[in-house]
Amino acid sequence: KGQSINHDAIISFQLATNSGWSEKVTVSCGIVENGTFPGDICLGQTIYH
Repeated sequence: KGQSINHDAIISFQLATNSGWSEKVTVSCGIVENGTFPGDICLGQTIYH
C-alpha cells in the first residue's frame, strides 16, 4: 500500500502590515507517517508526492 496522508488541512491567512493587510496566503499541509519525508514538517503552496 505504501505511505499515505493521515490528515490534511488547508490554512488561509493574512498578515498585518503598516499599510493594511497582506494578500491572502493559502497553504495546504498533510500529516504523514514518520520517516516519509526527510524533515519533521513539510509546508508549501503545493506538495507533489
